[in-house]
Amino acid sequence: MATFTLLVDGQVLDHELLAQLQTVEAEEHLQMADMLRLVFNIAVKEDGSGWRVLDDAVFSPLTHLQLQITVGNNDPVTVIDAYVVETQTAFTNNPGESTLTVTAMDAGVLMSRREVVRTWAGMSDSDIAGTIFNDYGLSSEVETTDVTYEEDNTLIVQRGTDMQFLQLLAQRHGFDVYIDVDPASGSLTGHFGPVRLDGEPQGLLTIHMGQSSNLNFLNVRWDMLRPTAVQVDNIDFDSGENQTGSAGSSDLTLLGGEDLFKSTTPRMSRVLPSGAAIDAELLSIAQGLCNRSSLAVVAEGEVDTRNFGAVLRAKRTVTVRGAGELYSGIYLVERVLHAFIEGEYTQSFTLRRNALAPRRQDDFTPEEE
Repeated sequence: MATFTLLVDGQVLDHELLAQLQTVEAEEHLQMADMLRLVFNIAVKEDGSGWRVLDDAVFSPLTHLQLQITVGNNDPVTVIDAYVVETQTAFTNNPGESTLTVTAMDAGVLMSRREVVRTWAGMSDSDIAGTIFNDYGLSSEVETTDVTYEEDNTLIVQRGTDMQFLQLLAQRHGFDVYIDVDPASGSLTGHFGPVRLDGEPQGLLTIHMGQSSNLNFLNVRWDMLRPTAVQVDNIDFDSGENQTGSAGSSDLTLLGGEDLFKSTTPRMSRVLPSGAAIDAELLSIAQGLCNRSSLAVVAEGEVDTRNFGAVLRAKRTVTVRGAGELYSGIYLVERVLHAFIEGEYTQSFTLRRNALAPRRQDDFTPEEE
């Protein structure tokens, strides 16, 4: 059995409001902001003084929300820490059909409220990312970048919000930028770096294995037309000469026994970047694009939570078995949609990987066995 706890500004949601909550949806995503959506049933109060829930003014702009999910006897897992960014009210003449939908976005919204013009001199992209996270009181997990921009040579100018700027810097390295929430403590960490593929898989997703199965379905797609090599071209500001950076393979951890890039006909992508000033930047851009292109196997499915017995998290790895020699193995969890609808908990997901077949060291044994 799965249950949830919704915290509003640090306090558990009032019991009367909880009784009106019809739908809870929390989406974790590697490439986009994590989002929370709540749908409440609303009705005119018995004394006619206003609308229940709507006129209680609980969900004002940037109200702080946290969603914790508990499966079975496991500890609660905080899946999202978010701030209210929108409400939508649907009024009808039919009793019981009017609703209030509350939408909240992860802490990245706090970094997206103010556009600024700011110069950054004598700092690398990773230094800049660490500074911005610190400005918001966030601890950070930042991958060091090699290039430092000297003021007499290159001046980095920020024009936009802090989150927009971080995303721009991340694109230059093929990095991801997001705010991660610790499942146990609920503390927040700013992430600026490549996808995390080296961690211990968080569980075992099983399809077509009788009573051992814990997936309702699994659909796998292999995009065979993705580029396997990238060349980035530019013109040197000072000399006017051509600059080139290229990458012919991914340097990410291989998630399976057979590299996807070696399983398909080579295909080259050529890119004309904007804002790249030196060769090292071009190489970084090319490698980042090549890395992202390598995650060409995509799996989508739905967890049978009763049999899985846990909360699946995005931005981490998971093991899949029962999908044949080709598609069984370790995957990166790109997206998870957690939904409570009429008390029923579902987990829909999107996975990615850069390889085929399992590795020799992959463990397909469930913990209880």
